[in-house]
Formats: sequence, C-alpha cells, structure tokens
Amino acid sequence: MGESILTSELDLVSKTLPKNELRSCFPSLVQVEFAPTAYRDICIKIQFPDDYPQTPLIAQLESRRLHEDIVTKLQVACEKEAEKNLGGEQILPVVDFLRNFVTNNNLIAAFSDIRALRASLPDPAVLTTQERAGTVKLLLEEGAYKLAVRFVLSKDYPEHAPTIEVKASTFPPEYVHMFIAQANEIGRRCVEAGTSEMPPPPGISEMPPPPGLSFKEWKKKDMTMAFVPLANEGTAKHRKAEAAAAAKAEALMLGNQRKLEILGIGEHCPSEAALSTPSVEKVSSGLPSLAPMALFLINDCVQRLPRDICKICDGGLLPANPSDLPKLPKDKQVERIYCGHYYHYGCLNKIMTVPPFAKPCLTCGRRIYHHKWVSDIKVLEKRWATKQAREREIDDVVNFLGP
Repeated sequence: MGESILTSELDLVSKTLPKNELRSCFPSLVQVEFAPTAYRDICIKIQFPDDYPQTPLIAQLESRRLHEDIVTKLQVACEKEAEKNLGGEQILPVVDFLRNFVTNNNLIAAFSDIRALRASLPDPAVLTTQERAGTVKLLLEEGAYKLAVRFVLSKDYPEHAPTIEVKASTFPPEYVHMFIAQANEIGRRCVEAGTSEMPPPPGISEMPPPPGLSFKEWKKKDMTMAFVPLANEGTAKHRKAEAAAAAKAEALMLGNQRKLEILGIGEHCPSEAALSTPSVEKVSSGLPSLAPMALFLINDCVQRLPRDICKICDGGLLPANPSDLPKLPKDKQVERIYCGHYYHYGCLNKIMTVPPFAKPCLTCGRRIYHHKWVSDIKVLEKRWATKQAREREIDDVVNFLGP
C-alpha cells in the first residue's frame, strides 16, 4: 500500500467532509454517514487493500431505513465508481457519488412500493418512474375505460403521502373525484394511523338491534359497554393499575433498567443508549403509502368497476362504452358505500328507505353507510312511521270519497 498516498488522501478527506458526517478517518477504517432525510440515511465503511490505490477500495454500506436490496445495489455501484479511479484518490469520488445518488434520487425511499407495484401490475397497465423528479406514472386500462395518473412524492416520503395528478380519464369527473378522494384517504391513514384499513364508522354498533331488543335498549347497552372502563375509575384496582402505568412511564423516560427491575413492573426497557438515538431514528410510525394508494386505483377502481355488478339488481355497474355514461339516469349512477363496495343509486335508495333498517352489504356483510342516506335508525323509523301514517290518511280519504 502506498502509505504516503493514503495518508495525504486521508488528510484531504478530513479537511473536506463535514465533521458531523465523518465518523472515523484512519488507515484501517474510514466511516462516513449522512442522511438527507430521516428516511434516506446511509453509512459507508471503507477499508483499503495492501496495494491500494492500484486496486479499488473495499466499501460496505449500511442503512437503518433503506431497503436492503437498494443498499446492496448501491454498494456494487460504489465499487464500480472506485474502479474508475484506480491509481488515484478514490474515497472522495465514491462518497460524492453516494451522496448525489441518495440526495437526488427522490424515489429511493419508495423502492419497496415500486417493486410491489411492478409485481402486481396487470396487463396492459404501464408504470414509469422519474427518480430525480420523484414521480411515478400509471396508465391503467380495463376495456374501453382508461385512467392515467401521476404520483408526486415529497423529499421526506413516506412521512407524507404522495399527491395524485390526473392526466387523462374516460371515467366521468365525479367518478374520478371519488377515486382520488378515497386514494388520498388511504394515504392519510397510512401516514397518520399506520394502517390502510378503513376504521369502523363513528357512532353506535354497526349491527341492527337483535330480535326482541328495541333500538333504545340496544343503544343504551352499546353506550354502557363503551364506558365500562370509566365505571371502574374509582376502584382500588384501577388506581393501582394507574399508579403502575405512571411508574413504568417514568422508568422508560429515565432509561433506568435497574429502577424498572426494582419496581417489578416489567423486564423490557430500552437502555440509555437506545433512548438517546440520533435524529435519523426520530421518524413517524406511519406506513409507506404509495403502493396502497396505487393498488386501490388499480384493483378497486379501474380493474373492478367496469366488470363488477350491482349485487341488488345483478346488473352491470357501468356500460361497456364510456360514452354512454352521460346518458345514464340517476338511478343507474354508481355509489360507493363505506365498506368499499359499489351499488346503483336507485338500488341503494330502495333498500335504505324501507325497513328493516341498518341492512348489511350483500358482499361483505357489514352495515351499509353512505352520506346520502341517514344512518340513525331512530330517525329512519320515525320517517317510515310518518310516511305510513300519511299513506293511511290518503287511503281513508279515498275510501271515504269512493263510489
């Protein structure tokens, strides 16, 4: 190894790289770590063979957040970059190459999302990416129906969900608005709640009152069950549990394993080193949202709607030709209910306005919810009773005035 060459190169490295990135700079090991965002951290460990710089340096890459496959590919790319500089300085060119790639590739944090999309993309759908711009384009087709969208990822993805831009569509604007609104909601849930599943709707139980139980009694039972923890608030058992939880929280904040063992609350507590993690670890508990959002548009919208049927009338949801959509009457317009399944407006209106109320979805069995129809069973029963009374009055008048 050319000791003088390596020594001068290490001296240049120590003067060039920021101190907060250069972890070690010795002939035995050079370690550089940087993170343009919390989700794009990278650490490179460099060692030198005996005949360096006539042979390329040895690079090992690690990352807390990036997918292991992209880290492996980057490691191979760094080794090839070192081979381009045989006989000269290799450390700074390799570090600069790595920094530029991690900083400027705005899709690097979405590697697993894009790979999942490519694996599940149906024919003849097309997916294209622009890494520097951080965009993913999808062209989806099902028969004569088409939808072209572009996902724009922020630099701090997946901390924020991507935005969706509609480029072309043969679906009516109101349908496209429904698709995009639901996809954005999936992205929001992934980021904020850590799940792409739809939560149960607010209010009382999804199920209608059991036979023999009035709505008022069912609601009272539901509310009583919801407030069971509050009923025990004053008990000694509850106070003891509350004190134990407070003590455990204090022990976790202090990071004092010994204190936790003395209190006898639990065995597992992070050490002080684990609690004092660097800023790169301070990320949200959300999930990557690109794949769930795109798969919803693929599977639940473009691929599903043109060939799905209304389970109430057994008729097709959409006509074969998109040009026929503007001619459809209101009763044949498609509505998406809370659980994610589709029905004709007219079919839904027939079953939502007559008893028994709180009907289940014919596909999944969950109660049907939709903002266009009242979900309060009490209100529905009152309206039905009023309607029946009015019809009886009309019948009485007809009978009175009859022949």
